Amino acid sequence: MTRVEEKLGRALARRRAVGTLRTLQVPDESVPAAVDFFSNDYLGFARSHELKNLVKTRQADLQSQHVHTLGATGSRLISGNSNLFMQTEKELATFYNSEAALLFNSGYAANVGVMSCIPQAEDVILYDELVHNSCHEGIRLSRAYANDRSFEFRHNDLEDLERKVQNYSSPPTGNDAGNACVYVVVESLYSMDGDFAPLEAMAALCERMGAFLIVDEAHSTGVYGPQGSGVVRELGLEKKYKNALACRVHTFGKAMGCHGAVVCGSQVLIDYLVNYARSFIYTTAFPFDQLVSVISVHEFSAGPTADMLRRHVIELVQYFKEKVNNTPSIPRDALLASDSPIQGVVFEGNHRVLMASQQMNAMGIRVIPIRSPTVAKGAERFRIVIHADNTPHEVNLLVNALAAMFEARRNSKL
Repeated sequence: MTRVEEKLGRALARRRAVGTLRTLQVPDESVPAAVDFFSNDYLGFARSHELKNLVKTRQADLQSQHVHTLGATGSRLISGNSNLFMQTEKELATFYNSEAALLFNSGYAANVGVMSCIPQAEDVILYDELVHNSCHEGIRLSRAYANDRSFEFRHNDLEDLERKVQNYSSPPTGNDAGNACVYVVVESLYSMDGDFAPLEAMAALCERMGAFLIVDEAHSTGVYGPQGSGVVRELGLEKKYKNALACRVHTFGKAMGCHGAVVCGSQVLIDYLVNYARSFIYTTAFPFDQLVSVISVHEFSAGPTADMLRRHVIELVQYFKEKVNNTPSIPRDALLASDSPIQGVVFEGNHRVLMASQQMNAMGIRVIPIRSPTVAKGAERFRIVIHADNTPHEVNLLVNALAAMFEARRNSKL
């Protein structure tokens, strides 16, 4: 073993010792499949035969209209752009009610691109403490961060946010002092707690105080808003607070069932990203098949089947919460206070949450442990995701498994 391998091996051993080692898992096809309560496929789009057939139809239609290669052959600024790309972005801008839109290869790439290049050295970034890792990564690459002008605020705390806007909005001295901007970075629906940002109040605060809101809609896209276009549109904020809303990031790898992301904003902002967002500039463009999937899933999301699925998943969430409330053996304070499809059970300690999730999996309920440092130490949990293609019977199995798990833990005093 080389010195490099020894060094890396020690790091892995440290993670193994504290229960944070990550490993790739595949389903055991020799045993009956467990019920999916862990994936981000909120509406079942990724498994939808109707959507798959639509993708095949659109693929055949577009192949006859557009010259395409297997791969994009280059970045969009070299050889990877096409009329189909440009038309798709126009359609996405309309879908999300935005002046312009720009496709990125993933939600991670979109967040890194936006956060790293839009805030300038004289600007201030205020971010909710629970925003996605990709937001943190992008912020760390920004010139504002390099100039010690990025700060977190307490989760969904409007008073803390307002106080920090007041405290940190004074620009440094210099040629650009008068042009300093304050950016407030939030998620519309938080992936670990399943709660919503108070977006309307935040947008009003930003407008009143001259700040600019950046909203990551990764977990709300597809599920909320007109045709699944997100919480910002559900609240009408893109119109009511247009000047305070810098941009939105919508991703397609969760409820939309495919892959990629789009940034929605003004034409000037999109032109700026084309020129300065490195995660856009220096990567190969979507292949044709992925672009067709993005087109198809938005068409599907605008249709009656998707509307029915959106209603159904919320009904299942309500059914789950009612069943839990009527099951005395499930402690109320252990569950997340969430009304979204993202539910969960909190356990303190990585080993405890790992053991609890293994108990659930053994009972045919597939959940995944979320360990620190992904969440704060002491707030480890396994996340429960309710899907539109789950059934009431499967929700009953989930509640029964939770009850059995808690009963077993009480008996063993774990």
